[in-house]
Amino acid sequence: MAGVTGKLIATGFEYEIATDIKEGGLAKFMVQPVHYFAYRFCRFIGGKVIQSAVVLLAAAILLLCLSLEGQISFGLSYILLYILALPGALVLNFVVYYALSGIAFWVTESAGLFYTLSLVIYVASGTVFPLTIFGDVLARLFSLLPFSYTVFFPVNALTGKLTVLEAAKGIGVQWLWIVVLAALSRWVWQAGVKRFVSVGG
Repeated sequence: MAGVTGKLIATGFEYEIATDIKEGGLAKFMVQPVHYFAYRFCRFIGGKVIQSAVVLLAAAILLLCLSLEGQISFGLSYILLYILALPGALVLNFVVYYALSGIAFWVTESAGLFYTLSLVIYVASGTVFPLTIFGDVLARLFSLLPFSYTVFFPVNALTGKLTVLEAAKGIGVQWLWIVVLAALSRWVWQAGVKRFVSVGG
């Protein structure tokens, strides 16, 4: 389910943003009444609708088969908590990568940097393996970062490792990080746009 969740919230638009900045495609959004953040967010969510439906359906069938065989057991309350945590995870991952995409204003060839940061986030989110494998100290450290609330937290809610109160607190932390990172991305982009230069027709 960590792999499924990671697939559901995966981005990729940061490379497109870097291309817009590098090749001047961002300029058209600066002269038209279209906010670039809103444009990217709508494209991101719109692209996830069909993909999420297919992935969740496949995951549900797999979990149902495993449950019928007695290999795993999922309560309806846990599934509900997972569904409630998923939108926050999706939006949080979006603002994380949108903020990171602003690096392209300062770094011309940012693809390699994006790839490296994505690997770090991939591990820190708990997609590869549970964060508890690092030990209590590092697990607590990861819990202070936004990345664990994109994959590790929703999966823990699904597997029953969190109480309802803990899950509710986690969802609150998700949206707190969303507000903080949205403000950070706004600051990064305001600073970056001042460096943006577009030439040609």
